[in-house]
Amino acid sequence: PDYIFIFNWSADEEVAFSDLEVEMQEIKHIPDILSTYKVKNYHTEIIWTIHPRNLSFKGMNIDELIQLIYDRI
Repeated sequence: PDYIFIFNWSADEEVAFSDLEVEMQEIKHIPDILSTYKVKNYHTEIIWTIHPRNLSFKGMNIDELIQLIYDRI
């Protein structure tokens, strides 16, 4: 796939990426909100965000999360 979305910030990166070579895209990173990774040797990006239910704890709403994701694809 071109994109893989993970909506669970507390998941373990080592487990999720155990069989993949990934590179974090630092320029697209927002600490504790969103990270973007390129999968080496594939044309795939992984967009990893907090779960939408946690948005209110960050002072955000779903529209803001959608915009952040859209800006990265």
